[in-house]
Amino acid sequence: MARLERSQVQENLSLLGKHPISNKHIFTKLDVKGQNVSAIDILEEFPFLQDVDVANNQIESLAPLAKLPFLLSLNAENNQLETLLDFDPPQCTREKAWIDGGDQAIGSMVHIVNLSRNKISTMRDLTTHRYIQELVLDHNQITHISGISQLVFLKYLSLAHNKLTTTDGLTKNLPIEILNLSHNEIADTAQLSSLPRLLTVNLAHNKLRSLADLGKCRMLQLLDVSYNRIKNLREIDALTPLRDLSDLNLSKCPITRISFYRYRVLVRTQQLVKLDHLPASVKERIKAKVVHGGDMQARKAIFDSHMKGDEEFTNYLPPLEFDCEPASPSSPNKPPLTQESCKDYATREASKAIGMYVVGF
Repeated sequence: MARLERSQVQENLSLLGKHPISNKHIFTKLDVKGQNVSAIDILEEFPFLQDVDVANNQIESLAPLAKLPFLLSLNAENNQLETLLDFDPPQCTREKAWIDGGDQAIGSMVHIVNLSRNKISTMRDLTTHRYIQELVLDHNQITHISGISQLVFLKYLSLAHNKLTTTDGLTKNLPIEILNLSHNEIADTAQLSSLPRLLTVNLAHNKLRSLADLGKCRMLQLLDVSYNRIKNLREIDALTPLRDLSDLNLSKCPITRISFYRYRVLVRTQQLVKLDHLPASVKERIKAKVVHGGDMQARKAIFDSHMKGDEEFTNYLPPLEFDCEPASPSSPNKPPLTQESCKDYATREASKAIGMYVVGF
């Protein structure tokens, strides 16, 4: 192991750009990954770098990066770091405002941070790095989410392969759209209901038993809760109102062992396009409703019209208890029952399903 030398830096500079203030030509990118480096003190002499990649080394501290006020992207994956972003560039204050000829303190401008595969166990307060949009902390030893309440631009957060047990620390002001908390020990997801912008959530390989909190994420489009402890079919009802949910993964959960599992899930989530990595075809979604008796009244009416009471109608469908249509027959919004054939019913439901599919894309 060795310190990063000036010659190594000069050999690995790239991406010619312009200084954000003086407009002079500068090199903005440095890539020194996999060079067995233990210290990066020399980077203090290259303050104009914007994109730094020091992955796959033996670095224990990122403190010298405090001298890089224009840093936008940092990849320090697979090092020996124990502290989360242990550097704080000087903040812009009235006394240090660069526009008045001060020392050009503008605070941290970091947007993208990857510190996965390190030795981080605690998330320190990141208020001084308030412009972070993407934060990746996979494969660490983190036990609690903290320090990110002021990251009002954070859209992507990944804490996969850690030691989390709850989602506490995810505050309601966070604009997170993509959240990866897979491979943890999470049993409580109460905080997720306070994140209104969630689009994609990965909670695979955890200890979840309920989906109630996720049912409150109204914009959710993709949900992976595979390898959890979900076994009650009624948990799926929480996802029924999520109109934008198109991809659901329940693989290897106890619920998948229920007979007619796919039909039971799809009849509750007709908006799905994919279930457990397999397409949920229009035909399959229609069959799910038919299996649950969606056209039973029409069948009985047609049977009675032909048999004239000579024989009693018999329902041969499996005993699946679920009301596909609203239970109240007197509902003013429900059209009167007509003697539509199974073919007419399938055609009508196919039109609805195809409409959902097109809107989903």
